[in-house]
Amino acid sequence: MRNLFRAALAVLLFMIWLSAPSFAGGIDSEQAATDMGDVFAQAMNWQYGRPSKAIIKEVAGYGALWRVEFSGAALVNIDPATGQIIMAADLSQNALLYSNPGPVEDKIGETKARETAERVLDVVGRPIDARFLSSDKSQDNREWRFLWVRTFFDIAYRDDMIMVKISSINGKLLGYGRSFVSAPPPSVEVKLTADDAMAAARNIMLSLTISESEIGTANTKLQVIQPNNYWGPGNAIEDWGKDGPSRVAWIVMTNQNKSLKEFWIDAENGNLLGGTQTKSPGFTNARLKENVSGAGWLVLTNSYFRWLIIGVSALFLLLLILLRRRLIKGRVRLCNS
Repeated sequence: MRNLFRAALAVLLFMIWLSAPSFAGGIDSEQAATDMGDVFAQAMNWQYGRPSKAIIKEVAGYGALWRVEFSGAALVNIDPATGQIIMAADLSQNALLYSNPGPVEDKIGETKARETAERVLDVVGRPIDARFLSSDKSQDNREWRFLWVRTFFDIAYRDDMIMVKISSINGKLLGYGRSFVSAPPPSVEVKLTADDAMAAARNIMLSLTISESEIGTANTKLQVIQPNNYWGPGNAIEDWGKDGPSRVAWIVMTNQNKSLKEFWIDAENGNLLGGTQTKSPGFTNARLKENVSGAGWLVLTNSYFRWLIIGVSALFLLLLILLRRRLIKGRVRLCNS
């Protein structure tokens, strides 16, 4: 029985090791970056051979990243500090998709495109704080786009999300993008109601000479935001600190004359945290529009499956422990009798 117990313990440790991420920690060498890019390429079924080079390059909004190139056919950008894939794009598939300027027939459909996008998330490791947000097809009918939003205690971040783009002509991955850049908020306490936030925003709008009719069309939603100074002096959209904490805020929105105004009201104390104004309303992340790709920990096993393995193994070990104790008690009774 003792040997069986030891064997079970060994099996449990092996299963936990097997379910761990394939890459952990930073990427500190060209060889490591090349290997990581190569594994990702194989998982995506890219037929471009081994990466041609890996160099450190500055990327706007992200800093220095490893840029792993596949002879101009594809690229993968990796954060050296965390080992996260930030951007990845199949340039050849994108070129093929847009080589014909004429009308394009959607040969895949949303269901199959979504299945491919979900499989991509399973390959790279699905973040536990990501929640599916939306799907849409480009106006030119060429690509399907799927968005997952990052959440904090089920409250969505305004700008942190994942985008997967799938070709509508052959179902191939065009790009995968992950932008989880905001530091978590120090508090999730919501002391203000939506009506409280609306009242606070109304006073601000009146001070900006926004009309009563426009204020009357306002609506609210709760999100995690990175404060800025948009409604302050100079109307500058500047973070108070990208590395600083985000805040849970009521987003008070008005939309008239194709102009969407947002006022961010702190959900805990009612302070104005900033906002924005756009002429073309839409829930998109500027970083993801500019950089259509990115990923998290590159793992070749579904994260849910890993936890299932750990849970089943732990249950198996617990049952063995209980069985061992029962057998020991049985032996004691026999000895006493």
